[in-house]
Amino acid sequence: MPRLLFGKYLSSQFEELLKKAKKLAIPITVHSQTKVLNMTYHAEKKEATIFTADDEYKVDVAVVCMSLLAQNL
Repeated sequence: MPRLLFGKYLSSQFEELLKKAKKLAIPITVHSQTKVLNMTYHAEKKEATIFTADDEYKVDVAVVCMSLLAQNL
């Protein structure tokens, strides 16, 4: 499967999951194109702290997705 087509499929699935979460009143904040510098987890608080170049976020659940830079740009 071509990479571009697979990327479009993943984007579509992500958007559908966001819609489902909204219908279920699950709060989600998306920070796309954000450079994560570090993450820490505090077991006693059951929360993670995500450190970016501009800010830090305390969350109870984090999904961090990495992407590869396009070649030949």
